[in-house]
Amino acid sequence: MQEYAGIAKIKAIVERSRLSHPFEQWCIAYAATSQWKDVAPPLLSLLKDTFQGWTQTRVNEKANKVWRDVGNRDNASGVASSVTLWDKLTTLNVLAEFGRNEIEVQEGESLPRNEMEATLQGLFKDPSDRVKCGDQASDAEKKAMEEENSFLATFDEILHDRAKGFTPESEQVLVAEMRLLRLLNEHNLWNRANDAWQTALLPIGALVRAKSMAQVLWILKTNECAALCWPAIEVDKGVWAKSKKLKELVWYTCFNIDEVEVFNVKVCSPMHLRLKDLHIA
Repeated sequence: MQEYAGIAKIKAIVERSRLSHPFEQWCIAYAATSQWKDVAPPLLSLLKDTFQGWTQTRVNEKANKVWRDVGNRDNASGVASSVTLWDKLTTLNVLAEFGRNEIEVQEGESLPRNEMEATLQGLFKDPSDRVKCGDQASDAEKKAMEEENSFLATFDEILHDRAKGFTPESEQVLVAEMRLLRLLNEHNLWNRANDAWQTALLPIGALVRAKSMAQVLWILKTNECAALCWPAIEVDKGVWAKSKKLKELVWYTCFNIDEVEVFNVKVCSPMHLRLKDLHIA
């Protein structure tokens, strides 16, 4: 990768990648202790503690809808600040609708409005202190201090619009970019990174076959890095359907649109096919 580190696209993807963030770094460190072959108990505990709360599907679907509306309506860039996103969930009673409480209070008690506002604002305040070390500190101590302060700086200005959060749509792009990096690394295709944009030309909903693949795929979603696809099976001659034995969706990156064959298909119901077989339709 070092040979192609100067390619602007790779550089931008790496800078946006979450792998350098603290949570992902913890997960990587724990996974490395078992040589990536098992889920170490500390990692399992970390993941359970992280995702055991706000993971009910219906809650997430409602919250994502609210946030998409915020991104589309309130901000031309489609990206809203973290405090705005959280405030929308509160003002629209998304938490209350599902029996979740933003602030735990004793039964029969309520917090004054100004205290609730102060609590909300406090969630997004910049860290006031920075790590310091004395003049006699070693180079290792100074380096550790710089890394810690750099980490704290990532939370600066989160209360204001200058600090942006991600929408569900932009979060999906990060996943696709990670998939592209894995593909480039696995097949040493770093020099093809700038050709990945052709993936966005694939027609959504189409049935395609790429010369480099042994699968026929339905295109579900595309962006400039990778297309999310559902493997197809030929249930009869010339009749294709989405595989019912699917265990996971497939990522596909197109580096040359000429290598893709798009099938000319039309949607037919099972009854239509049955009548056609009987020479009635």
